[in-house]
Amino acid sequence: IYFTNRKGWTVKDETIKDSVKMDEFRQNGAAYLIINKTSFNEALDLPQVYVDRHFIIYKLKGHN
Repeated sequence: IYFTNRKGWTVKDETIKDSVKMDEFRQNGAAYLIINKTSFNEALDLPQVYVDRHFIIYKLKGHN
């Protein structure tokens, strides 16, 4: 996040699976979820906007 000059949070894997916490991030302005596939490689029920060998980016805004 720092190197992309963006604001955001870094969270543990169990937080990603917690729908209540993810809703809190959305309410606090999170628009995207960026996953490093080397540390978390589970499919999520969210729209994917980018995928490569190392990362998946999911859209959070407008998805409940």
